[in-house]
Amino acid sequence: MYASAVGPDGGIFRSDDDGATWERRNSEIQSHWYYGELTCDPQDPDRVYVPMTPMYVSEDGGRSFRNLIQSAVHVDHHTLWVNPADPEHLMVGNDGGIYVSRDRGESWLWQSNVPVMQLYTVSVDMQEPFYHVYGGTQDNGSWGGPVGTRFSSGVSNEDWTYTAGGDGFYSQVDPTDPNIIYAESQYGVLYRTDRTTGERRRIQPWQPQDAELPAYRWNWSAPLLISPHDPGTLYFAANVVFRSSDRGDSWDVISPDLTRQISRDSLPLQGRVQPPDAIDLHASTARYGNISTLAASSVRPGLVAVGTDDGLVQVTRDDGQNWLRTSRFPAVPEMTKVAMLAWSSVSEGTLFTVFDGHKDNTFQPFVVRSDDYGATWHDVTGDLPAFGSARSVAVHPRNGDLVFVGTELGVFFSNTGGRIMAPSGGRPPDGGGARDGGAPPGRTIWCLEPMAVASGSWTTSGFWRISRRRWWRATATWLLFGRRPRSGT
Repeated sequence: MYASAVGPDGGIFRSDDDGATWERRNSEIQSHWYYGELTCDPQDPDRVYVPMTPMYVSEDGGRSFRNLIQSAVHVDHHTLWVNPADPEHLMVGNDGGIYVSRDRGESWLWQSNVPVMQLYTVSVDMQEPFYHVYGGTQDNGSWGGPVGTRFSSGVSNEDWTYTAGGDGFYSQVDPTDPNIIYAESQYGVLYRTDRTTGERRRIQPWQPQDAELPAYRWNWSAPLLISPHDPGTLYFAANVVFRSSDRGDSWDVISPDLTRQISRDSLPLQGRVQPPDAIDLHASTARYGNISTLAASSVRPGLVAVGTDDGLVQVTRDDGQNWLRTSRFPAVPEMTKVAMLAWSSVSEGTLFTVFDGHKDNTFQPFVVRSDDYGATWHDVTGDLPAFGSARSVAVHPRNGDLVFVGTELGVFFSNTGGRIMAPSGGRPPDGGGARDGGAPPGRTIWCLEPMAVASGSWTTSGFWRISRRRWWRATATWLLFGRRPRSGT
């Protein structure tokens, strides 16, 4: 048996008596964070693999290690399978996908036909005849590509455009000019790309150089949006909200710090407040106390809502001059992260909000609604499955009663504005099975066509699950609306 422990006395340990006693074999290799797997060769107990940022292997029972993978293979290895009947046959899953080796890891073949790209966000442009979808990926930058093509061979890799590096997050495209693309990497590193000229310019707001001003606290996936009333106006957020009227060339801060301004060092972790020298304290974790989501109303200019990772919703009706703060919501545990906000497309004061508590070991969905600009709230979670954190919410651009919610387990909708009258049941009228998930996380991009559910003719109350038959792969748990692509000729 092998085990890994982290800390000054950590390393790789081995037991030859079913765990009764342990010997420390190596102090340098310590598998932790979101790694933590050790895999032993089923036919050679002295050969052990440790998937981490590199792939380590030991051939002397864990006493020494070398980097196994020297060829062009993506880093950040999370899982490894060794064929029990043939230990020459290995499969590794990492941030680049799945790779297979037939020579015990000396060479690898990437499996290009497995659509498992992890996307954080997805958006669309307004091109014709085939609109494009854009997304930010884990460790593979940001990309955009068409949902259709006139070529009989279909959409190919060459049809996709690389828009930014790093981990990719929010992407937005100018609705009046699809050549102007905004994309970002972690902690608010924002770029504007002009595909006509090939120029890519960094436009992230500068940190104030006054030493007395605290540094901006950016979310790992800092929210970005284009004003629905002016394509040249951008909203961007750290712990404050920024607005640009010139496509990011300059920025104004239009809010105070909208978070609770609580130091994460004062919060309990694993049941108690940890000392500053705790092992791996805050290692490889996102910064705390920032804005996690933004929404701008399409009905009224200057009506903007933000949600924070420490459980606040703040609303301004005057483009940032005044803010209304809400800290408590019906049925939602206090300080639960606000995952996403969505304004109604027809009712000016109606705002939907979903909360994600999975980091606090709360895996049920939370959906609330306000009809008075965030002054009061009521619970509309209704009959969503009790297990599966809510990650996203969207309102149809013409039918304000048609509300979509994305969870860990699928995409659901209500055609009653989230007002739940009775548990949903049966099947959607198109005959699609209600058991089939629509948009699981980490499963590349999927598009929903046609928007038959937008007719408003359904009478069953509650949240329906969208049938898998209505999707083609082209939302993680993100929701968006784009115009239906025309058929090719």
